[in-house]
Amino acid sequence: MYVAFLGEQSAVAADQPNESEIEWFKKELRVSPMYVEHQEGILGLSWAHFLTMVFLTVFVLVALVGIAIRYRRTKELLAMLLEEEKK
Repeated sequence: MYVAFLGEQSAVAADQPNESEIEWFKKELRVSPMYVEHQEGILGLSWAHFLTMVFLTVFVLVALVGIAIRYRRTKELLAMLLEEEKK
């Protein structure tokens, strides 16, 4: 398939397949309708993918807060031990 470059707009249009091309692709590969997602979730992601990413993001944030709390407590205990050693 030959696509003449007429500028940025035509390059973007060439990258986005239309519905008939997608249907042809599904028909040729014999993709079952069972595997075709009919509804999209948030931001064009499937709900499973979106919820997994939310879970991972929350997990990372909680882990970082836990590390910060542990670091601060370790510093306090070390300072307390060093203070007792001086007495």
